Amino acid sequence: MQHPLSKFLILLLLQVYCNNVQSKELTVAQLNTWQKALFYFSRDKDQSIVNQDSPFFLSQSGRTNAIAEIQENLKSLKSDPNYPCHFPYRSRLLIDFFKIDMKVKSCEKYDQWKQRFEGAQVFLVYPTAFPSNPASVMGHTFLRFTHHSKPTQLQETINYAAKIPSDVNFLTYSINGLFGGYPGKFEEFSFYKKIIEYGDIEQRDIWEYELKLTKQERENLIDLIWELKSWGDIDYYFLRENCAFILLALIEAVKPQLDLTSGYGFYITPYMSVLRFHENQLIKDSIYRPSLKKKFINLFQSLSNEDKRQFKKFIETDLTAQEINEKVRLAFINYMTYKEYTQSGVDKSLFSKREEVLKLTSTQAIPNINIKEPKNPLLAHGSRFIEFHGGDLSTNSEFLQLTYRPGVHNKMDPSPGFLPHSSFSFFETDLRWFNRDSKFEISRFRLVDFSNIRIFNQVEPAISWKGRIEMRRRDILCEDCRLQDLQIQGGYAFDLSDKFIFQITGGLNQTISKYIEKGFLTQGLVGIELLKEWDHLKIRLEQGIYEAFFRQGQNLKLESEIELRVYNILPHTSLSAKVRYQKLNSSEQRELVEQDIGILYDF
Repeated sequence: MQHPLSKFLILLLLQVYCNNVQSKELTVAQLNTWQKALFYFSRDKDQSIVNQDSPFFLSQSGRTNAIAEIQENLKSLKSDPNYPCHFPYRSRLLIDFFKIDMKVKSCEKYDQWKQRFEGAQVFLVYPTAFPSNPASVMGHTFLRFTHHSKPTQLQETINYAAKIPSDVNFLTYSINGLFGGYPGKFEEFSFYKKIIEYGDIEQRDIWEYELKLTKQERENLIDLIWELKSWGDIDYYFLRENCAFILLALIEAVKPQLDLTSGYGFYITPYMSVLRFHENQLIKDSIYRPSLKKKFINLFQSLSNEDKRQFKKFIETDLTAQEINEKVRLAFINYMTYKEYTQSGVDKSLFSKREEVLKLTSTQAIPNINIKEPKNPLLAHGSRFIEFHGGDLSTNSEFLQLTYRPGVHNKMDPSPGFLPHSSFSFFETDLRWFNRDSKFEISRFRLVDFSNIRIFNQVEPAISWKGRIEMRRRDILCEDCRLQDLQIQGGYAFDLSDKFIFQITGGLNQTISKYIEKGFLTQGLVGIELLKEWDHLKIRLEQGIYEAFFRQGQNLKLESEIELRVYNILPHTSLSAKVRYQKLNSSEQRELVEQDIGILYDF
């Protein structure tokens, strides 16, 4: 953060200059407003995140010197009649700060652009996570401008994203994205295009939040976006200066009394920005838009068992449209729409069947099916966890454990705001104190843990997948050693009843360690997992069977785990209990039991 003394000196110098120019002293609040209008949102708030060589700055040192920038802007305001057309927000600030009496000319290009947004209410739009794309695994945010006289689908949106070449490979994409190798860009789309992109093609639920902004703040926001999109050049960073951060910065710039952009550490995600808006009481109302897939699945589930059989028979056989009822026809039309948007393989013969169905169907719209609204992402847990555990190993080793997880969500965490029963967490670190040995050790470091649970249904048998990369100690393979594991699994998940998930998977587990024979161990893996969730309780049971490849005398390994989590015993606080059992059926029979209880706090 900027030191108070340096801020005072800047203000003093600025006041001396302003006395010479306008006989008017700026207040601290006015200086703060001016700096935020220049996007002074670096970590220490001492420089702008807009690149210096962009036309956004009139002074050669404007990125780091607010005094020099205000000098040049005042000169241009007085001498250049086009200045208010280029910088309408800054013009208004300067006229207000220095009580300048001047007429601002009309600006054809700017006025035409602004008319599309003027008078509109502003919504923050949050498409939820899309695990199939690494850049969207945390969701996305953009702004929608709502005119009540305009159909929702035709309303304007402002989207901020990285400008990425279409032919880039994954490695280059990742490196450039992490280190600011792509420019950011503001884009304008009709809302229906974003609904198609996120809700139909990518199958993401969409949440919309009306923001509490005054009429003047909304006008300032539109003007600031014009300045940034026309003249600004901002490098896009996947972890920090991303869509979520830029939208927070925009709102903070027009509500400068707030601090929305501080305290995020090394990363910020869209859902974290939604929570920050909520914490600052900036959200007025919310709207939920289920994805096209969710609409279709709900429509399909509303059919009777006989209608479902008829639907499948119609797709798979020569059954004609005249032989199915109206509900099945509607389900088929929406099934075809869903398959086309998701670019899934569709049998060509089904297109002629659709034409046949359309001639007999009175409407193509999805009928009013009651879709149960999931819990609002405003109820989501914090992005970071700190945990305190106590437990013991069957090797007579009692321990105390401190766990830190910097991000973001584990399948046992509360579900609101996340894909149910899915995970994406990284850098989870367990530090243990063993009473018997009187020493600390890093017992586990989990580089990444991910899972995407996709419920199997009769129409589309979706594949679920999960995996992890971790380093750990004190395994059944060796009592006190270091192991590195890479595990990947795929399979099917079934919803047995409300929030009761059964999953069966198969995959590989690769262990590397100098403490085991040949330095590595490759195992085939079959896993079974049960997950059941209630409002404040979740239980997980998991059974893994590992078979070593190409290894004599070290065959079957069994691993069982049961975990219980109780949520919200206090705000942001949960309790956990876990038992893990391992058995190695080899020439040397071994067993290991680990059990612990803990308290977790998210923030």
